[in-house]
Amino acid sequence: MTPKDRIAALEAECARLRAENESLKAIIHGKALRPAGVAQTELRQPNAAEVSVRHDSPTAEKVALFRTLFRGREDIYPLVGNRR
Repeated sequence: MTPKDRIAALEAECARLRAENESLKAIIHGKALRPAGVAQTELRQPNAAEVSVRHDSPTAEKVALFRTLFRGREDIYPLVGNRR
């Protein structure tokens, strides 16, 4: 590849990136829905337990919701009283 060919390839890449930047700026400012070729992501729908739990819900319901969202290992327990 000659230096002139390399420069032409780099200028073409620069033009492509500038066009992509303009497209992304339009998305940020709400002028476009999404760039071409990019699929719209699906939002996760909350389940019935998440919708029914509020700040004044019983503690058991809150714990159940927490455990569905943040499931941990049930085969490991903390060591208590061994701080010597």
